[in-house]
Amino acid sequence: MNTILTRFRPANSLIVVVFLLVACRNDSKLPVDRFQKSTTAAVAAISFYYNELNNYERTLYLQSVATDASQPLAVRDKNGRATPLLSDPFSATGIQARLALLQHLGNYAERLTSLNGTTSTDEFQTNVSALASNLTALQTTFTSLSQTSDASAAQYVGPINSLVNVIGELLIRKKQQNALRQAIIYGEGPITNLLSFLRQDLEKYVSATRISGSLLVLSDQVISYNGARKKLTLAERQERLNTIAKQAKEYQLLSLVRPSEVVQQMQISHQALVKAVKSGNPLTLGLVLGAIDDYEAAVQRLLTATRALDDLLKK
Repeated sequence: MNTILTRFRPANSLIVVVFLLVACRNDSKLPVDRFQKSTTAAVAAISFYYNELNNYERTLYLQSVATDASQPLAVRDKNGRATPLLSDPFSATGIQARLALLQHLGNYAERLTSLNGTTSTDEFQTNVSALASNLTALQTTFTSLSQTSDASAAQYVGPINSLVNVIGELLIRKKQQNALRQAIIYGEGPITNLLSFLRQDLEKYVSATRISGSLLVLSDQVISYNGARKKLTLAERQERLNTIAKQAKEYQLLSLVRPSEVVQQMQISHQALVKAVKSGNPLTLGLVLGAIDDYEAAVQRLLTATRALDDLLKK
């Protein structure tokens, strides 16, 4: 079973670190607030796509039965396997694991921020220890998923383990000099890989599934209309054409804006952060701010598309 997903508060707190370590500017709060606001919106928008996966597969199945009179409605196919009428093609465990991963990456960023200037070492130790435990449990989940039909699950195991090791080093070093800087740098590889895998999963299993499915439904509706149009009344033709227009709009929205683009912008923001921290040059702050601008724009495009899709589904 191949699946993926969606809740993410990615490098928003890491951006705070950049301002603290590189710029130390008094006016840094505004762009950080912008980034955090966009990230919150991105979580809801991407979740919309994930949460609709199994329902959409069922809709596609029922649509194919409706448009093809020779295809019977069935609980099981000729091989005895459950049809989408009762089965969920995408594993709920797999989807939730990917959503949890995005959430924990955001927590990782927050814990790094709390290391800088925290007044309670015990609180930091408790929070970071909990994060390490959560990621370790998530690593176990992905290991289990990789032993099923979730083909992409195995690729997450190694980077999660690397991130757990980075956190373990933080716990050992506590508030030693450069601990924060090294945690950002050492976390670059695993976080970059994890975001790449999530982006690929989103593109392959969410975007591709929805786009190809939407086009299939549209094609079936057009074929059905053309085959029956001479027998339909004016009112019936208009009703079908309205449905086809709605389906065409859905296909356009799905094709033009993809949730994977938002994760890609998250990745670019993280890479800009790491570059700024490595260089220690205040001029690199512009790269981070530019990444926030692009990320914000990507989120707004996805939000607009999501709202339009939601309106279509409610009609």
